[in-house]
Order: sequence, then C-alpha cells, then structure tokens
Amino acid sequence: MELCVDNMLMRKNEEKLMLVWSKGMRSRIKKELQELYKIYKDIEVDIIDDKLTISISEVIDNKKHNYSFLITINYPFEPPKIFYQNKTYYDYLKNNYMLKNNYLIKKFLGHDCFCCHSYNCRNNWSPAITLKKIIEEIYRIKKIKRNIINKIFVDIIKKKYLVDDIDLDSWLF
Repeated sequence: MELCVDNMLMRKNEEKLMLVWSKGMRSRIKKELQELYKIYKDIEVDIIDDKLTISISEVIDNKKHNYSFLITINYPFEPPKIFYQNKTYYDYLKNNYMLKNNYLIKKFLGHDCFCCHSYNCRNNWSPAITLKKIIEEIYRIKKIKRNIINKIFVDIIKKKYLVDDIDLDSWLF
C-alpha cells in the first residue's frame, strides 16, 4: 500500500534537489526519495551550508520518530551524518546503560557493541546502502535494545520470585 504523499511537497523537494551538486547525485537522491515516499508521508529536503538535509518524521504508537540525514558532496561514497530523535545516531548507539550490560549486547547482537557494526561506521559503509536501509537498521537496533531491557527485567523477576532450575529465558527469548 502506497501512502498518498502531498504532490506539492514532492515538487518542492524536487526543486530543492535541482540545487544539488551533480546530475548523478540528484538522480541518486531522487531515486531514494521515491522509495521513501512510498513509506513515509512527512519528508522534507533542505540545503544548508552546501549540505543536503533530508528529514523524515513518522508516528508509531502515538510517538513521533524523527530521522535526519546530513548529506555532503561525497555521498554515496561516504555515509551521511545520521540523526535519530534529534540526537546523533552515534549517541543513540552508545547508550551508557547498555554498555554496562555488554554481555547482553553480545547475547542479542553477537558482538560487543552496536556502533562498530552499524552503517554509521565508515568501515561498514558502501555506496549500495540507502537511507531506507539506515532507517531499517535503526528499527532493528531499537528492537534489540527493547529485548535487552526486557532481559534485564526478566532477570530481576527471576532472581526475586523464581526457582533457579526454571529456564524462563528459553520461553521468552
């Protein structure tokens, strides 16, 4: 099901794209925006200090989620600066409480941290990665973080109320 995006907003965004650096860059961003328009209704494109800014908003369970991308002239050969909920994506990945429970990150993710295996890391970046894939990664990280929090709560409940020989984790995770 495709969303009905305001045609005036699409035209306005495309006009702003005409100010972007090269034809190849414009066509790449335009193609990515067309994919995003199918999913998100509220997309805004701006040019600030010779950088392209794409902001996307959506409401999930009555909570507004904001994604922003600051794209330089080197995109797609270098990753955009990513912002989630008006914080840098790096700050979102580096949650201090999660770092204290590093063993849980390893259990759910398979490695020691979020940031070294995300698209935010230059070593993991590829021109094939799109803004849509970055948003999908944010969803995935959010789900893993929720599972880690649930695991912490389950461990507290188990410690207080259950007998040690009951394997509650296998039922929940």
